[in-house]
Amino acid sequence: MERRKELRPSLAGIRILTVDVRAPGLEAFTASVIDTTGSGIAVLAEGEGAPRLEVGSTVELALSIGAEEHTLSAELRNVSRADGFWRYGFEFSDPTELDASISTNFVRRLFNRRVAYRTHFAPNESPRTMLLDEEHGVRTSGVMLDLSGAGACLEVGLYEAVLLRESQHFLVEFQLPGRPSVLRLPAVLRQWRATGETALIAVEFDAEESRLFSFTRDAVLDFVAERLASARRAG
Repeated sequence: MERRKELRPSLAGIRILTVDVRAPGLEAFTASVIDTTGSGIAVLAEGEGAPRLEVGSTVELALSIGAEEHTLSAELRNVSRADGFWRYGFEFSDPTELDASISTNFVRRLFNRRVAYRTHFAPNESPRTMLLDEEHGVRTSGVMLDLSGAGACLEVGLYEAVLLRESQHFLVEFQLPGRPSVLRLPAVLRQWRATGETALIAVEFDAEESRLFSFTRDAVLDFVAERLASARRAG
């Protein structure tokens, strides 16, 4: 399969959003957003400047775009260490605050998953990936070009791509660089486009299809957080 380096944008082209985390009795700190949904947010903070929050802690998250600041209450659901940084996963205490306190345009801009941090793979490290649809007997192989907690972009052969359809459900099977375990996540095909002899496939992970989804997705978020931490450390 021909590899197309121009399909892998550098970190300089990625927009990284930040949020101020404020907890009672602790000094506020700023963290980078690595994943967002309508019900929560995952962030990455430098280990030296971030307090040791306990799971179950309630915090205020101050989100800023331009001159506007919007504060939401959230509860810490999980925390992990990533190469000198901390990854925090927060769940909004009242998701309806998004609609009540933030304009529709703000929500669309901030909670569009494409603006959350996505890690891009170099040609020599792109994970080999399988799309499995056992119901229809489909097994499509390709390589993963980028990854976030919400989904991934894959490159597959054009012949394989034309047999796929939007909204088709798959099990995405892949092994991340430096990780011993093969990960499997349910996903939905959102779109694809031809790029010469290959095609780009956009898949969105589907939380409704698996009881183990949150555990596997945490492994993905930990990997993405480590990559972001390494990129920030390298400047």
